[in-house]
Amino acid sequence: MRRFLLPFTIMSFSAWSQAAQQQAQSPIVVQVQMPPESIWATLVKLAVPTILGAGLGAGLTLYGVGKTNKHNAAENAANREHAAKMRDWETKQTAKREHYEALITEFLGLEKAARELETKLSSPSPERHKAVEGLREQLRSFKRRVNISYLFIPVTIIESLSRALDAFSEAYDVPEDANAAPTFASAKTKSFKDEFNGFVIAARKDLGYED
Repeated sequence: MRRFLLPFTIMSFSAWSQAAQQQAQSPIVVQVQMPPESIWATLVKLAVPTILGAGLGAGLTLYGVGKTNKHNAAENAANREHAAKMRDWETKQTAKREHYEALITEFLGLEKAARELETKLSSPSPERHKAVEGLREQLRSFKRRVNISYLFIPVTIIESLSRALDAFSEAYDVPEDANAAPTFASAKTKSFKDEFNGFVIAARKDLGYED
């Protein structure tokens, strides 16, 4: 019995003297908790892209508006310049047309006065003298208008006007001398009418009218 207990006792002490094996434990996971984000930080994150996008869009819009304004300003300036030139051209055309109309009206008035004088050549002297002076005054007024024609009409048309005036003087000779009697050459009347019609046609072409 002692032989059996002794080995058993030794084996028990041996088991007690060994350290007990510890069971393996699973690793502890440490979760790092981030502090909650403030509402202002969130708003900034949301607002910055919007602000940048709005700023870029506004910049592009302002650039486009600036370019458009410059283009419009240049176009408006060109339009004003063109309008000024057109007004100047229209003013000159109006003055030219009025001058032509005055020349033609006075030409016709001269012919009418000459025909009336022709019918009064046999009238009493005072009446005939009055008719002669009236025709002379109209002729002097017409020549003054011819002299200022260089301001309105081309030289070539003035030459046509001068030929018509010379033809009139040949058909209806009215001397400047008050004592000299006027003379009328019926054969020259057709020449005057032809030259006068030539002047009227040239005037219409100069004004841009189509016959």
